[in-house]
Amino acid sequence: MPNIALLRCQHDALEEYAADLLGETERFADHGDGYAISIKLSRFLSHLRAHLRQEDRYLYPRMMAHEQPAVAQTARRFFDEMGRLAADMERFAETYRTSREIQADYPGFRQSLYRLIGLLAERIKRENNELFPLAARTVDRGRNQAA
Repeated sequence: MPNIALLRCQHDALEEYAADLLGETERFADHGDGYAISIKLSRFLSHLRAHLRQEDRYLYPRMMAHEQPAVAQTARRFFDEMGRLAADMERFAETYRTSREIQADYPGFRQSLYRLIGLLAERIKRENNELFPLAARTVDRGRNQAA
């Protein structure tokens, strides 16, 4: 089970990487350098993949299997509403693998990137405000009492 404090730190880092990537994406109009975008995109996606893997493989399943129905139902609702983010990210990453692909379809890239980051921002907000406090009260507390 991932540590909730660690997941929150990862959220903060992802928001920083996203802001940096969006800044570079907006500078594209000035210098047309898809390579600079691709470097920041690669860093953002690698961190996002690792983070989603921890949440989707460990946090959500553990919460969905929780003995308290309210915990399990909340986790299931979150997963059903936001669990597609990893698949959306992989489709995006496959479409824009190289700087050449970014430059060739900059308007499409920009639109898709803003959509992806918007979905991520919504997930982060809801997890930080609703899911993580619930996990800290129930799942993490049970783990600490067992130790």
